[in-house]
Amino acid sequence: MNIKKTKAFSLTEVLVALAILGIVGLLAMELFNGVQKTMKSNEEHIDRLREVQLAIRQIEDDIQHLVYRERRNEYGDKVALLQGNSTTNNSFLEFTRTNWRNPAKLQRSNLQHLLYQFQDEELIRKHWLYVDNALENQELTRSILKEVEELEFEFLKGKDDWQKSWETEQDNLMDMPKAIKVSLKLKDFGEIYRVFPIASFEGALPGNTGSEENNDVSGGKG
Repeated sequence: MNIKKTKAFSLTEVLVALAILGIVGLLAMELFNGVQKTMKSNEEHIDRLREVQLAIRQIEDDIQHLVYRERRNEYGDKVALLQGNSTTNNSFLEFTRTNWRNPAKLQRSNLQHLLYQFQDEELIRKHWLYVDNALENQELTRSILKEVEELEFEFLKGKDDWQKSWETEQDNLMDMPKAIKVSLKLKDFGEIYRVFPIASFEGALPGNTGSEENNDVSGGKG
């Protein structure tokens, strides 16, 4: 009876095969981890870009709805329609806007007094429930953008006349710039800026501006 001999792998061949298989598995794992890190980085970049876009869109919406409305402080004194400053470490922009959405149908005005401020590497947006008599600690504060290194507001007074601050005399509280330039320096995207033209309020009557808040009230029982 003839017995056929079966040729088997030697121990050395088995060890070499296992070593090659281990190297291939290690490379595949490294490739997988690299793909995962790239996907995570891309997702973070997209989320960050969305955060920046939403912040710019919020600023744009607020400035586009800037309203010609006189305002009084807690002492009853008239204050400027718009105030802004970039000459100090605490850059700010303050004004009143209209078209404040009211999905909850609250009994309030559609006017909103707000303030943009640079604080602790964040772009802060504050607003008050009432335009006049904004008492201390009555504001609602929200951070709309983080990792901000610098914030600057510039105001176009005349042709190519950009100013770092907007301050008006008591007799010219309703004066407005022709445009507002908002510049942001971010840690990841560097410097970005947008220029927002301001609508002309020529012909508006200061005596009639205070009635809008009382006549345009949304919400209530219904």
